[in-house]
Amino acid sequence: MMFFKRRLFVLFLFIVAGCASIQETSSLAPGEQPEKASIEAGLWMQVEKIERETQRSGRLVKDPKLNDYVKKIVCDLAGEYCSDIRVYILDLNFFNAGMYPNGMMHVNTGLLLRTQSEAQLAAVLGHEITHYVKQHSLKRFVDSQTKADALAVLSVPLGGVGLGGVTPLIGLATMGTIAAYSRDHEREADMGGLEFLVKSGYSPGGAPEIWENIIKENEVESEGATSFFFASHPQPEERIENLRKQAKEMSLKGTPKIGEKEHLEVISELRGEWFNQELLRRKFKQSELVLQNLSSSKIYPGELHFFKGELIRMQAEEDYVSRSIEYYQKAIEMDGSD
Repeated sequence: MMFFKRRLFVLFLFIVAGCASIQETSSLAPGEQPEKASIEAGLWMQVEKIERETQRSGRLVKDPKLNDYVKKIVCDLAGEYCSDIRVYILDLNFFNAGMYPNGMMHVNTGLLLRTQSEAQLAAVLGHEITHYVKQHSLKRFVDSQTKADALAVLSVPLGGVGLGGVTPLIGLATMGTIAAYSRDHEREADMGGLEFLVKSGYSPGGAPEIWENIIKENEVESEGATSFFFASHPQPEERIENLRKQAKEMSLKGTPKIGEKEHLEVISELRGEWFNQELLRRKFKQSELVLQNLSSSKIYPGELHFFKGELIRMQAEEDYVSRSIEYYQKAIEMDGSD
């Protein structure tokens, strides 16, 4: 009965959305709440259920140092919107982040593994904050009035985080993820992310860097085909060219922050487990690229050699035992006898 009611509610939202409109130029003001009778209030109500499930999820990362670190970057970027945004770090091993209409933000550990500086991480977070401020999920929902879109939402339960750790957010939740907006909204979020970066003193070069790395991963995984990740995104070449051009045009007072050392200091104790989870995906060409981009740790100087040994062992190709042992031995030598 509850599931039936949920479907009826979503159907009602689609009917109302057919009569609703929203200015494409509209933005959310700091602290703003939707009117109770509005389509946006209905979306918020559904997402609040997902947020409660997120809070109970076994995938929620509770490490205090990591949470404080990410939340500080979000607040530095968001400014007056800081108190409206609630950050949840999820132990999911693929690159993703999500910003939802009620101010809930999801950040995957797979994203944190792939960012090598505060500037790179801030580029993605600023991109997501722009989606929130510009109300992109609401605009997309109102615009999604075809029967195919309606059936797509009605055909799945409105759930929350995949508690098994393998299912992405579904239903309405998907509209807040990094892969679900229109190309125009993605372009706007790219530009807004750059503006947040510069306003907070970060190097705008972090944006093209992180997106270029992710595009390379996509090309390796899909072997030339377009993956779901880029289905609604600008073409990779266009995105990188625009980001580089816009980053060069940005004026920044003083020395731009990059934050490689600060970033590595926070994630160094955690990225070993994150990389192990990356290997369990068994997408070894992608994992090789991830490994190539990882910065060396002064705390664990042999760590990257150990990761390489693990990658070879997991691939189990010819002579993998002797080849992996070579990397393990090098890791031991570099880390010392301790």
